[in-house]
Amino acid sequence: MAVADLQSALDLLDAKIAAVAADPKPNYSIDGESVSHADYFSSLIANRTALLELLSQESGPIWETTQSRLV
Repeated sequence: MAVADLQSALDLLDAKIAAVAADPKPNYSIDGESVSHADYFSSLIANRTALLELLSQESGPIWETTQSRLV
């Protein structure tokens, strides 16, 4: 996957995380069916972590040129 695609996915995920965090909802259960907003938010964070790892791998190492001198 291209770095630009991963960055786009990360941007969309960040927007979703911000939207969910801005309007938190409680967990609930109706007629035996449960909805866990906390688990949903946790999965968004886990997906973000995974995307950041992929982005790091695809971007390759970051080389910083430094100069040293002996004193």
